[in-house]
Amino acid sequence: MESLQIYISCHTQSSIIKKNWVDMFAQIFQSLLFAKTNAEIKTLTSFDQPKSEVILKSDFALMVISSDYYSSGQLSSELELMKQLGDKKDANVFRLIFTSEETGIKNDGVNALNHNFFLDDPFAHIDLSHEEGYFTEKAFWLKLVDLSHLMLPEAVHNKHFDYKIFMAEPSPDILQQWESVKRELTYMGHEVVSVNDINSKVELNQQTLEGFEKTNLIIHMIGGETGSKIDDADIVMEQISLAASYCLKTGMERRLIWLPDSLVVRDEMQRLAIEKMKRDNKALTGAEIIQTPIESFKAILQQRIHTSEDKTETVKEGKQIYVVYTPQMEKEGERLVSEIEKSEVEVIKPLKSNNKSELLKHHWQALLSCDMVALFYDADQLDWINSKRKDFIKASGFGRKEPISKKILIKNKSQNIEDLNLQDFEILDIEKMSEIEKHLRD
Repeated sequence: MESLQIYISCHTQSSIIKKNWVDMFAQIFQSLLFAKTNAEIKTLTSFDQPKSEVILKSDFALMVISSDYYSSGQLSSELELMKQLGDKKDANVFRLIFTSEETGIKNDGVNALNHNFFLDDPFAHIDLSHEEGYFTEKAFWLKLVDLSHLMLPEAVHNKHFDYKIFMAEPSPDILQQWESVKRELTYMGHEVVSVNDINSKVELNQQTLEGFEKTNLIIHMIGGETGSKIDDADIVMEQISLAASYCLKTGMERRLIWLPDSLVVRDEMQRLAIEKMKRDNKALTGAEIIQTPIESFKAILQQRIHTSEDKTETVKEGKQIYVVYTPQMEKEGERLVSEIEKSEVEVIKPLKSNNKSELLKHHWQALLSCDMVALFYDADQLDWINSKRKDFIKASGFGRKEPISKKILIKNKSQNIEDLNLQDFEILDIEKMSEIEKHLRD
């Protein structure tokens, strides 16, 4: 790829402001694409003449849809040319939607894909009077990154991976988490499939089922708000039902349903829908419900993908124990590791990193592969202790073939743990860590 020409269509009532805005948009997007492709990027706008030569010779056209875009008297000639461009095999047209007003969007006759920039304030409507602050917003920048991936997927595709994932429509309140997962999957070279530009329930069902057939994994993300409606059907729950039927028919078992760990249900209809789904075994065919923080879900998701991509199943030699401790207990943790290493049991230690995503990925991979866990008790970190205990339980539903066989709690003799309900743990005095080998035996 040596060069690209991109046409940007922008129409608002203020010719001075729109010229400033579109020039800045073009400059930033040009820099972004150059960084990804190292190709010569040429951006042209509604202010360049003659229109026919500029538009029809472009590789891409971007229609900046503001609330008054379609009311411009100068738009009609551009639309005719973009219709021609959209019908060309090797060209692509995108509508960049900055407004919630959909009047005219579906009736402009242009063969284009919609890319939604509708975010929290200040993105409810395009604000051309504060363009400098607008472009510095992280969320807006990430939207541009997503757009670059849609336009040039080959520029970011990592050929090491060949995994296709269907991401069902999310609840409106978790759209940003959905886009974050999609973005990271794309960064890693995976192909993400979702429905696009649906106008009826028939189209929804058709695109959804076609997407299932192309993919290795199905992801649903459900929040506290009722999903968007189409022909009176809740799109989120409709795709849950379609996926269940598809898995029942094909035997597919790679389906994940994510809910936020601190889910706040905002209306009664959504609460009833979630409760019904959790009780309905048929709706959960081939699926696992995962209710964790979003970063934990990403780590689990990557582990699942890598497990599936590994064509040769490794045989683990001997037993493994995962030793878990806080940074404050590192000295004692290292002492225990030294004692365990005297035996034939392999030790998995906590990862030292400032990268939260890497820490979570290591944590869940360790929980999926270990036979035993040893947890250090820290009276000042009870919330942390409880979260790790919950993780030990959740691990059985995240890909472990059997529960963790042994859990050991290391504590000071003087520490009172009667209120912690630790019947499933063996207790080891921190002063007697040299006796750990007794606990490692069957």
